[in-house]
Amino acid sequence: MTDIEFSYCKVCKNRGIKYPLGVICKISQDKPQFKQDCMHYEFDNEEYQTLKNNCRKYYSGLNEKGNSLGRRVNINTITYEQTHISDRSQSKLGSRLPLSMEFKRSATHYLFSHIIPSLFFIIGIPYYFKNKMNDDIIKILVIVSVIFFIGIMIWAAKQVIFNKPKIILDNKGIRIDGKDLIIWRDVLMTQIKTKHEQFTHEYLCISQISTTQNIEVNIQNLNVMGWQLGHYIETYKMKYQKL
Repeated sequence: MTDIEFSYCKVCKNRGIKYPLGVICKISQDKPQFKQDCMHYEFDNEEYQTLKNNCRKYYSGLNEKGNSLGRRVNINTITYEQTHISDRSQSKLGSRLPLSMEFKRSATHYLFSHIIPSLFFIIGIPYYFKNKMNDDIIKILVIVSVIFFIGIMIWAAKQVIFNKPKIILDNKGIRIDGKDLIIWRDVLMTQIKTKHEQFTHEYLCISQISTTQNIEVNIQNLNVMGWQLGHYIETYKMKYQKL
């Protein structure tokens, strides 16, 4: 059974359990055989909310003082915040929502992580050794440093030009690093996880109906803020989930 089919069955009123088959259809008393859509599907909102609340309780349960159904949970140096959006903002965003959105590593990431440190390197090395070595060696160091810097510049330019999307949102679902699609129907809950350590790092956490294994994606260096990404995800989910 695919994730698409399992996300139907797990929140369907006609689901059942039969050993050793696992999840079955109560109507056929067998493993589901449909493709994409099921004519007997009846959405079980109570079960859906139970799964969602259990997921929220899991994160809140890690913090003894936390609100079991709260949107924001603090656990030592980690904050979990459930993505949400107001009806007004959802209506405003939804009216001009593109068919797809791509989020990539920002050019600023390459600037601060590679280009600026390299610039300090090519300036600092010759300056440090200028009174300790003869002029010929200093010239060689300068040439090597400049070649090194040009190489870093070319590499960074290629990364920016051929920068592949880290996260893609569209009418079908979420695609991460070009891998398998997570359909909107299978998205149970999304949260922004923030680690407050020496440096702050943000992660997108995706909980699914079809599996208990959550997905975490580092979004620290993307060209979008965590709360903005949360708004976009909620808007796409509300528009295309169709449970």
